[in-house]
Amino acid sequence: MSYANFCSAQLRDMVAHHPFEGITVRNEEKSRLLSSMGNKRLLILRNHGLLSHTHSMPGNTLPISDEIVKGTTRDSLQFSPAHGAGENVLAALIRRVHRIDASYRG
Repeated sequence: MSYANFCSAQLRDMVAHHPFEGITVRNEEKSRLLSSMGNKRLLILRNHGLLSHTHSMPGNTLPISDEIVKGTTRDSLQFSPAHGAGENVLAALIRRVHRIDASYRG
């Protein structure tokens, strides 16, 4: 691994990686997360985010309520093309271009 600056060099031998498995809410992924983390203090969820823990990380995890799980599913669908992801952003950009120069429409 190469280090681009002193900040990244401070993390030598402290970072683990976990492959992307979708939104991290399924119970069966817990053991794989812990396995990926091993004895490292930091975990990068590829294409997802970062996790960290202290020396006294508990063996049990906090449960996620059904309400939060349902909300997470609902919220994540906004990024899916099958559910119109980006349509509102595209429409706003088209309006902006139209205000600048409507001749683009031909």
